Amino acid sequence: YRQKNVRAGLENVGFARPGQGCLYNVGMMSDRFPVLGLGCGAASKLINGHQTRRLVNPRHAGHYIEHFPDFISKKKAFWLAGGHA
Repeated sequence: YRQKNVRAGLENVGFARPGQGCLYNVGMMSDRFPVLGLGCGAASKLINGHQTRRLVNPRHAGHYIEHFPDFISKKKAFWLAGGHA
C-alpha cells in the first residue's frame, strides 16, 4: 500500500507469513509508537497524546556527515524534550 503523505509516493514494504501481521510496519507506520531514527534521511517521531512530532535528518550524505555532531545534538534535544525542541 502507499502512505498518504510519503515523499515520492514510496511504498511500505514488509514481509509477514500468511495470517500474521508485520509488526515492523505496524509499529513504524502507525502514530502509536515513538521512533528514534539515526542516519541520512532518518525520521524520529514522538507521540504526545494525539499529537505527533517529527524530526527528519537530511538525505544528502555529504551534508549529514559534515554536520553530524549538530544533527545528533538536535536529535538528542528533540528526544529529551519530548518533541518540543
